[in-house]
Amino acid sequence: MLGSGESRPWLELSAEKGNAEAQFELGQWYFNPASGEPDYQAAAHWWRRAQLAGNRDAEAALALLRQRQVGLPLAQNGIQPGSDS
Repeated sequence: MLGSGESRPWLELSAEKGNAEAQFELGQWYFNPASGEPDYQAAAHWWRRAQLAGNRDAEAALALLRQRQVGLPLAQNGIQPGSDS
């Protein structure tokens, strides 16, 4: 799995360099970590970057966050509630 503990540093490095798939996967890791609590703000951050890079799965993931309204200050993370962009 891309976001497992051993591969996470590589995933982060790839995401920081602009790899949209890595950005999406890192968002997944923060949304549903193997252990510990989810970090919805970090998930939104990485999914937003992936979306801006053209990752369509990230668009769906951001829509899920908007739908669930998980207590995340969505507009602060560049996500406007009720918008599709």
